[in-house]
Amino acid sequence: MLAAVAEQVVVYPVVPHQVSWAQPGERLGQGTAVAVAGATIYLVLPRLIAVLGAWPRLSTLNPIWFTGALAAEVISFTCNFALQRLALRTRSWFPVITAGLTRQRGH
Repeated sequence: MLAAVAEQVVVYPVVPHQVSWAQPGERLGQGTAVAVAGATIYLVLPRLIAVLGAWPRLSTLNPIWFTGALAAEVISFTCNFALQRLALRTRSWFPVITAGLTRQRGH
């Protein structure tokens, strides 16, 4: 039995892995992506710091405005789910809302 198995074994030669370097066009694309990301951070970071610096001012926010903003957000989600429900032609809310909340979490 062992002799029959040994006859079926195929040994492949070891081929060294060849390193493939990026082509000049690929490097240009990667360099462009890095440059765009760097420029975006350079332009957006001061505004982001200014917004985060205004965080303590939220303590002076009138609760009525906060309630209005929260209500507008709830209405926005409700309308979004209702539109999706119409597009999917379903009467059930549960699958539409759960799918929408799953998508929002990843977004």
